[in-house]
Amino acid sequence: MAEASLNATGTSVDSVLSACGKKQPHVWKGETASHIDKAGLSQSMSRRGHHDSMNEIRVASANQHTNQRQVMDALKFQSTKTKHLMSDIQSTLNATGDNIKKLEQEKAKLELLLKSKTFMLDDTNKWLAYRAERPARELVDDAVQQRLIALLKQLQLSISKLTIEGVNEVVKALEAGNKYKNLLLADLEDKKQHYGLDVKCLEELSEEAMGGPKMAELMKNAKHMERDWETKSVILIKEAKDHCPFSTTLRASISALSCHLEACESSRTNELRLALCAKIKETTDLKANLTKQISVQEAEVAKTQKTIVDLTKAIDDKQKPLALAEERYETRKQRPERELVDDKPERQLATEVKTLKDILDKLTKQKAGMEAKLKQLQDDIAQLQADKADKTKSLQIDKKVDTAMVTEGEYDVIKTGKGDWKRLPTAKGEYLEKTRGSRTQYPNFMLDENNAPKSPGSPLPRSP
Repeated sequence: MAEASLNATGTSVDSVLSACGKKQPHVWKGETASHIDKAGLSQSMSRRGHHDSMNEIRVASANQHTNQRQVMDALKFQSTKTKHLMSDIQSTLNATGDNIKKLEQEKAKLELLLKSKTFMLDDTNKWLAYRAERPARELVDDAVQQRLIALLKQLQLSISKLTIEGVNEVVKALEAGNKYKNLLLADLEDKKQHYGLDVKCLEELSEEAMGGPKMAELMKNAKHMERDWETKSVILIKEAKDHCPFSTTLRASISALSCHLEACESSRTNELRLALCAKIKETTDLKANLTKQISVQEAEVAKTQKTIVDLTKAIDDKQKPLALAEERYETRKQRPERELVDDKPERQLATEVKTLKDILDKLTKQKAGMEAKLKQLQDDIAQLQADKADKTKSLQIDKKVDTAMVTEGEYDVIKTGKGDWKRLPTAKGEYLEKTRGSRTQYPNFMLDENNAPKSPGSPLPRSP
C-alpha cells in the first residue's frame, strides 16, 4: 500500500528514503529501484509512521494539557469576575430598592398634599358659594371676591402642577425603578447560574484525567466564558445607578415646587384674610352708620309727626272763626239793596274772612308739606333699614367665611383604613377659634402697630 501510495503521488523511493534519513542501498549497474526488496521498504515505512503517530499523540496531549490549563485559568478569572459582578448587581439592587421606597414615600406625600389642596379648593368654592348668597345690591366684585378668585386659581394651578410635574413624574420614576429592579433580579439570577456553571466546570476539569472522555464536552461547555452579557450587565448597572441620582433630583425639584406653590398659596390666603377683615370692618362701620342715620331719621319723623299734629290742630282752630266770620259777612250782605253800600264794617268783615282764609291755606300747605316730608322720611328709613338688613346679611356671610377660614382652613389630612381621606382639626385651628372673642378678631399679622386692621394694600409678611 505504501508503494502504491508513493507510485500514485509520483514520488521516488530515493526521495522518501532521504526524507526518512535512510542510506540508499547498493544498486547494480543496469538495475532500477523496482528491483529493491519491496518487503524491506514496507517495514521501514511502517516504523516511520508509528514514530510520527506517537509524536502526534504526545503533541496533542501536551496541547490538550495546555488548553486545559488555559481553560481552568480563564474559568477561575471569569468566576472571580462574575462574583464581583454579582456583588455590584446586589449593591445596585439594594440602592434601587431604597430609591423605590423613597419614591413611594414621595408619592404618598404628594397624594396627601394633593388631597389637602383638593379639600382647600372645595372650601374655597364653598366660601364663594357663601358670598353668592349676599343680597343683590351687595354682589359687587369687591377685594374679597377678587382674592377668593385669585386663591381659587392658585389652588387649581397648584393641583395641576403637582399632578403633572409631581405625581406623574414620580409614577414614571417608580415604573423605571421597578423595571430596573426586575431586570437586576433576573440578571443576578442569571449570573448565579453562570457562576455555578463555572465552579462546576472547574471541579470537573480538575478531577478529570488528562485526555479523558469528558474532556471534549467540558471544553465545549467552558466556551461560555466568552460572555457578551458582561457588557449588557455593566450597562444595566450604570443605568440603574444613574436612576438613583435622577430620582433624588426629581424629589428635590418636587420639594422646591411644593414650597413655591405653598408660598404662593400662603400669600393669596393672607391677602384674602386681610381683605376679608377689612371688608368686615368696613361693613361693620357702615352698619353702625346706618343705625345712626336711622335713629336720626326716626327722630325727625317723630318731630314731623308732632308738627303735623300741631298744624292739624291749628287748622281745626281756624276753621271755626272762619265759619263765624263768613256767617257774619254773609249776614251783613243780606241788608236791603238801598243799604248795600261799601261801608267800613263790611270792609272789616271781608278783611277778616280773607285773613282767616289765608291763614288756613298757609296752615294747610304747611301740613301737606310736612306730610310729604314725613312720607319721604319714612321712605328713607325703609331704604336705610333695607340697606342695614343687606349689610347685616353680608356681614354675617363674611363672618361665616372668616370663621370657616379659621376652623376649616387649619386641619390635618389622614387616610383611613378603608382608603378614604378624612380631615381632622389642628390645635392651631382650635386655638384661633377659641381666641376669636378676645381683644380683636384679627390675627396679629393683620394688625398694625396700633392694633388696628391693616388695609388690603399693606405689605404682607414673608411667607414661611
